Amino acid sequence: MVARRKVTPEPVLKDWSQVDEALKEIAEQRDALAVLEAQLNERMAAVRAESEARMLPLSQRQKRLEKDVQEFTEAHKTDLEQTEGKRSKTLNWGAVGFRRSSVLTTVKGWTWKAVAEALRAARARKFLRVKADVDKDAVKRAVAAGGLPTKKLATFGMAVVDRDTFGYELKRDEVADRDAA
Repeated sequence: MVARRKVTPEPVLKDWSQVDEALKEIAEQRDALAVLEAQLNERMAAVRAESEARMLPLSQRQKRLEKDVQEFTEAHKTDLEQTEGKRSKTLNWGAVGFRRSSVLTTVKGWTWKAVAEALRAARARKFLRVKADVDKDAVKRAVAAGGLPTKKLATFGMAVVDRDTFGYELKRDEVADRDAA
């Protein structure tokens, strides 16, 4: 059996001038994509505006009908309960009625903030929601300042890892000036 060898791919670009030419082409592609995206956004905005204009009267009519049905049903609620013996009525095109539901509200003079404070003071924390997230920026600042040693960081299941991340920056104005010349 032949021993396996790791194959290292050869870069497509062979010198810095080819890299520079690739950056120029990236800039041109970005510009072309930006133009197309702007055109797309204009078309979408036009379609949205036209659709919203056509939908508005339909939506307004639907809301008006819903309100009319609700008002009629509420005005005839006692009839419904007495004649039908139910809290709802099924019609040809749907059903109307009432469902009993419980809603938690604050009593007069109280706000939800005051309720939360009262629950905290009474140590009734099971009725409070607390969301906790790791503040990664604060942890990195503490490590950088020396306030949180890396050994201590590991006890919390974290580590700071430095990485080289590739990036490039286009000289947009210069590319446009060279193309214009």
